[in-house]
Amino acid sequence: MASFDLLIENARLFCPLGLPPEHDAIGVRAGRIVATGRGELLRDGAGARTRRLDVGGRRVTPGLHDAHLHLTDGGLSLLQLDARTDDLETLLARVRERARTLPPGAWIVGRGWDEGRLRQRRAPTLDELDHAGDGHPVLLRRVCGHMAVANRQALQRAGFDTASPDPPGGRIGRTAQGELDGRLFETAVDRVLERVPPPGRDERLLGLRLALAEARRHGLTSVEDERGDPALYAALAERGELTARVRIWHPIDAPLEELVAWRESFPDDPRIRPGLLKGYLDGSLGARTAWFHEPYADAPESCGMPVLDPERLARLLPERHAAGFQVGLHAIGDRAVRLALEQFAALPVPSPPPRHRLEHAQHVRLEDLRLVQRGRTVASMQPSHLGTDVAIVERRLGRGRLAGAYAWRSWLEAGAIVCFGSDFPIEPMDPRTSLHAACTRRPRTGGAPLPPEREAVTPAQAFTAFTLGSARAAHREHELGSLQPGRWADLVVWEDDPFETPAERWLTLRIHAVRLAGEPVGPNRCTS
Repeated sequence: MASFDLLIENARLFCPLGLPPEHDAIGVRAGRIVATGRGELLRDGAGARTRRLDVGGRRVTPGLHDAHLHLTDGGLSLLQLDARTDDLETLLARVRERARTLPPGAWIVGRGWDEGRLRQRRAPTLDELDHAGDGHPVLLRRVCGHMAVANRQALQRAGFDTASPDPPGGRIGRTAQGELDGRLFETAVDRVLERVPPPGRDERLLGLRLALAEARRHGLTSVEDERGDPALYAALAERGELTARVRIWHPIDAPLEELVAWRESFPDDPRIRPGLLKGYLDGSLGARTAWFHEPYADAPESCGMPVLDPERLARLLPERHAAGFQVGLHAIGDRAVRLALEQFAALPVPSPPPRHRLEHAQHVRLEDLRLVQRGRTVASMQPSHLGTDVAIVERRLGRGRLAGAYAWRSWLEAGAIVCFGSDFPIEPMDPRTSLHAACTRRPRTGGAPLPPEREAVTPAQAFTAFTLGSARAAHREHELGSLQPGRWADLVVWEDDPFETPAERWLTLRIHAVRLAGEPVGPNRCTS
């Protein structure tokens, strides 16, 4: 038998599928795990050219797999105006400073403001953005991306005026007198974004490099990207700069012929794969566009709104399903979650099943979990949202409706495949924020846990959701997500052992090394 290329020794292994407790070594050949076992036995498989890596008794887990983020858009957002702040005057000062540096008429686009974090507890107004923008069109997206504020120049370029109807799946904010007030919701935001000149190839590559650097820093060896370009990733791969595996998503409502051609256009690279088809059933809790059965407690005139028309979904979904595509439906409110579960349950089940996904699944009526198809329904969840929403969720819904809020344990008990992600750039890419929230139900800034506390998961369940759960959600559990032979040697070596550190302190966990296919890519304090 050929010897190992790499032998990792003196390790404490965490494998979601389980390993004998005495296993403390991993043998790697051609980038894949070929054996695990006791170090003194695996040394027989080491040859003269085998690299040896002694990790000093540290914990080794599978590489983390972020099941839901926007890598390309998030990378670009790092190049845009940073709207994250706790003071409205600071935000407006940033707009003014950006306006001074741009040529006349150039767009100012930013993202990240949150009225819940702003000291003034409100969004910037149309007049404030007009003044700060000094003749430039300004569009500032809320942290969730489902709402934005714009100034008059931006609205005019999008063709919006007082006579404009709300676009399908969206809404234009207006004053009591019917005048535009600068607020935009859902597809109305997209209408303005369409007028912003698209970034060039170099800018997109730069954004991806920045985002991939962030992924490396946090132990992410696999990611998903809603609007990625396979050609850009292939260009990075050719330069040796693609340091994570990526699945790229496509819109569910694209023509079927386009979808088939897109699926067949991917390069022959195991790091770049076609992913699911994404559809938006509703919006966000923060923007009050998440779709609920009952009205918002702090806006009793509204239950939120559907973004993708349910009748259109009923036509699109069976066609995409029959063509062999996996579908992921953004569903945050309990009415959107119910609709997704009903639509998935009505589909014929091929072999193998496609494992259609609910993206976010933040709020559910617990009785609707009976519609979960055991081992086939995927709940793709981002526990870090709890840390952001904890300040508003009770105000939005009332305490009596929290039973199904961020119900990670209930989804697991119902038989769903639960996978975790970050939703970057809406939340930090740092997986520690989701791991911490999943196990404590506390915001990262401290405070009491959000009820019901029974929905917290164990450390092993949290790490499984960020590894094997995400691999199963991507149909890649035979390649990723565990430390079993045959899987890629995508690994994280932890400086601090998560399983010996209280979850309350997980926000400060340190990574020792990250390896993709056995090769170092991230923080590396050990070499072989």
